[in-house]
Amino acid sequence: MNMEQFWKLIDESRLAAGDDPFEQSQQLTARLATLPAEEIADFDQLARDLQDQTYTADLWEAFYVIEPGVSEEGFLAWRQWLIGQGQAAFKRAVAQPDTLADLVDADQESGFEVLLGVADE
Repeated sequence: MNMEQFWKLIDESRLAAGDDPFEQSQQLTARLATLPAEEIADFDQLARDLQDQTYTADLWEAFYVIEPGVSEEGFLAWRQWLIGQGQAAFKRAVAQPDTLADLVDADQESGFEVLLGVADE
């Protein structure tokens, strides 16, 4: 699996789920289950690599504004949520963390902490 295929799975699952993070994880799990084990492992590694790219002070500060007192575990969940928003949103937020304000509703919780678990399922 390459990065283009990864983002396609993310986008398809997000659209099918109606932007519901739990349903998106279910959609991703179902789609990954149809793939060979090697591609599932590739998906997992790409997700982890993207998650590592978002471990920055600027993004943590932006998420801290959204959720004051966010812990490291909470920051992990937010980073997984960001990946679940798709490639365009991800790239914008990494380049300009303030753009997260355009993605997040005032009362929203991240709720996408299961992203890395879908490959295990």
